[in-house]
Amino acid sequence: MDGVTRWSIDVSNAQLTATSDWFKVTNNKIEARDVDGQVDWLSEIIDIQGKNDLNISVLAEESGTLESADFFDLSYSIDGAPFVKVENWQGKGSSSHTLIDDFTSATITQSIAEGSTLQIKASMANNSGSEYIRLDNVLVTSGIEDGGGDSGQGPIIDACFNCPDLSPIEDAAEFDDATYYAAVFNAIDSVQSTEVIKTNINEVISANHKQLTYSEAWTALTVTDEDPLNPDNVILFYRGISKAKNSNGSGSQSTNPDNWNREHVWAKSHGFPSSSAMAYSDIHHLRPTDISVNSSRGNLDFDNSDAPLPESPENRVDGNSFEPRDAVKGDVARIVLYMDTRYAGLDS
Repeated sequence: MDGVTRWSIDVSNAQLTATSDWFKVTNNKIEARDVDGQVDWLSEIIDIQGKNDLNISVLAEESGTLESADFFDLSYSIDGAPFVKVENWQGKGSSSHTLIDDFTSATITQSIAEGSTLQIKASMANNSGSEYIRLDNVLVTSGIEDGGGDSGQGPIIDACFNCPDLSPIEDAAEFDDATYYAAVFNAIDSVQSTEVIKTNINEVISANHKQLTYSEAWTALTVTDEDPLNPDNVILFYRGISKAKNSNGSGSQSTNPDNWNREHVWAKSHGFPSSSAMAYSDIHHLRPTDISVNSSRGNLDFDNSDAPLPESPENRVDGNSFEPRDAVKGDVARIVLYMDTRYAGLDS
């Protein structure tokens, strides 16, 4: 199961009387079938010390014909206090339960109080072999850390679907460009040639470059491309629309063309096809894009193009090139300049 992954089970209030009755992980999701009572999954104790603007998000699904006696409940406990239940989520539940009856699918989100520890409980009940309730993608996210640090949403467990933990290596607020680019500024002041200046820039930006895994790039993009008006979303590079962070096209979500994926602005086939190359996962040229638009761009070079892209007409495409929307043409130019300067025809 994606997101919070360490759980314990309580089936003391269920009657699992046949091999066709179960409460288990199926196809990477927690699933209940004909449990005749209530079954509970309890998460590990999650450290939330020093975090604020905390949110829980879970995906609940059902199939079959559920009745009002069948339910899914999401509860949470802060610092060991009694569990608090999320009631009647978006009118699909009741005063006693988060979700009841045929709720089909629901992504439940809940803001929670600050504290030191958090525990999540997911409860399910159904009473027929044709009824299934499933739980997946349990995420805990936060806003700004108390006492300073980077701003914006920072992942505690996972920031998106199937995303690994990732911690910043530097505090952006402490960055000093005069110190970082000192060698470059000295070359400019001494009127060095453009090739010398470019070499100096290459040396500066190559030093201490931390290589991300391609999986870690998912997590990084939820920070670098976060929607400033909605911290649960990212802005898609080519379309300019806001999209839920946990709708990224990882694993089982990769087949939905409306989810987002990791676009190599400098096409990976143009110099670094191996995922082990540093350039392959360099976050400076990766951007979240709609899967189908990314496919339309493919590995086409950027240039003036003929026909508006039907799905996103602010972009244009033909058989030889792809023209991004006007709002990101400057971004594309800076990314291409960075990649040419940083890698100089190499891949690391």
